[in-house]
Amino acid sequence: MTTNAGQRYDQEVVDLLKALGRAYLENGENQRAADKFRQLVNNGIEDSEILTNFALVLARSELITEEALSIYKKSVAANETDEGLYLTLATLFLKKEVVEDPALKVYRRSLKFSPPFEEEIRTALERVFRQSTKSIDIAELRQTLLDCGENPELLSVYLTTAWRESKFDDALTVLKDLYQHSHENPNYLKPICETLLEKKARSEENGLAFEITPIEVQLSLKFQNLDEPLRRIADLEIYLDLKNLFLNFKPNGRKKLGNDEYEFFILDKSLPKKGTNSEGQTVAVQVDPIFDFERDFIQKLEQNESTMPPESAAILNRCNTLGIFEIANFDANPDSSKLPFVTFLKSISAEMNRVDEVLVCPTGNGIITLNSDPDKLVRIAVVILQRLQRYNQVVDDSEKIKMRVTAHSSLVPFVNLEK
Repeated sequence: MTTNAGQRYDQEVVDLLKALGRAYLENGENQRAADKFRQLVNNGIEDSEILTNFALVLARSELITEEALSIYKKSVAANETDEGLYLTLATLFLKKEVVEDPALKVYRRSLKFSPPFEEEIRTALERVFRQSTKSIDIAELRQTLLDCGENPELLSVYLTTAWRESKFDDALTVLKDLYQHSHENPNYLKPICETLLEKKARSEENGLAFEITPIEVQLSLKFQNLDEPLRRIADLEIYLDLKNLFLNFKPNGRKKLGNDEYEFFILDKSLPKKGTNSEGQTVAVQVDPIFDFERDFIQKLEQNESTMPPESAAILNRCNTLGIFEIANFDANPDSSKLPFVTFLKSISAEMNRVDEVLVCPTGNGIITLNSDPDKLVRIAVVILQRLQRYNQVVDDSEKIKMRVTAHSSLVPFVNLEK
């Protein structure tokens, strides 16, 4: 081993410099310790012990220089198990609000040692995701999210950041890796679908072509086929949006993927809007001409035909119009202020139940109605929105309700329960 000046370092000299560096480190003489370890590193001598001790010295001096970050990166790459190293670096990075590499790796690995400042580290991880993710290695990202599997908020923060920066392909790569490496945990299917829908919307906004791969279609279909009821309006809407998404996948003239999943395709055509518009409130009508309503919707609802009385099933057999009444700001309000929301939903649900030939299915944040006359549904929606407008004029801001109403109409009845 030689110095830049050609001086030879034999193992005895290396051991002596390492011993001196350790002694100075233990004695709190950080500058002298740093000099010894720097002397070794500058001459290409970088074993795990040297890098770890050098990193500890620099961290004690609270240095975030280019040299320091380089040593920190090398030290964590060479050592995955040193609790003292990771907790020291995590403490420093928290204090200095470091988001550069290797902050992600330091925060992730330090969580394995159950530090007393675990919540601060998790918050710091979110801060890293909110920053530009250009320098974050995808494999490291995937592992971070796997390690934080009990923290869905972290995944949500990452996805929001990736979407904002239009890094949809990176996000999909991470999500598909998470799905595979978590033994196909179905919790990753919905984020995959949401990312695909976000990518499609952004592509359309920018006039760009949108493509979906066979594996992405397969994963989306798996999400559609999960044996879980639709409890929220958003669950229903993402389900319907996916049907439009699949229209972009046309392999060899839209051949099947080796199964019969393409029976889920739906062709949507927009009709002129009817009804009224006001802030946060709309009424629209769409046509779903080949939507298998029984399989793709009714059987997905918690309240389906198996629990409906015979007279309701008879009405359902004639229904060709679906109305969605969603409180758009339901989740944005604390539980303490949701009583007016729930009260209003119960009120309009009771009112609709008195209308002939209309079935009402309550959901967690709204109601779904079924009937055979789209014009009747639009008239009802207009009355409800006008009533809501009057209500919002006399209540406090925290109690104001923003309702979104959508009507989906088919050319034929949705379902034949008598077949």
